[in-house]
Amino acid sequence: MVSILLIFLILLNINTTIENLAQPDCQTPFGPNNRYSTQINPVSIINGYFNNDAKLDLAIANDVLNSVSILFNNGDGTFQNQKVYEVGAFPVSVTVGDFNNDAKLDLVTANQAENTISILLNNGNGTFQKEKKYSVGTSPTCVTVGDFNNDTKLDLATTNNDDRTISILF
Repeated sequence: MVSILLIFLILLNINTTIENLAQPDCQTPFGPNNRYSTQINPVSIINGYFNNDAKLDLAIANDVLNSVSILFNNGDGTFQNQKVYEVGAFPVSVTVGDFNNDAKLDLVTANQAENTISILLNNGNGTFQKEKKYSVGTSPTCVTVGDFNNDTKLDLATTNNDDRTISILF
């Protein structure tokens, strides 16, 4: 009788544990989401201070329309309507770095359909210069920034899908 009672208590405890796991307390610190328009098929997003107002802005690569959308932060949890800049064909990755050492964050995209990267130099007032393109391997899918040759200047690296390589630009 004691063993049956013990088995019952164990099964009851297992059942309670399973019920608690099946219905966890799903409260999070996030409230309802806000949505902002970009262009068709946004595929990559990065943040940075793009207009020097100490409010974190967003840059989004839109592959279908060959563009980057910039959403400037209002500082109250909302963002302004997008500003759009043209880049190379089918940008699938966007990242930031100060490529001309002027203390302003510039943008770079990996343009998969034309085997290039596009660099947009920041004017510091919420606008960017026309893109400058550089050739990389076949079908770049991602771009990253770092000082790979220790010369204190930022370099770029891409992963290149079709030829299974990486490209490094010093």
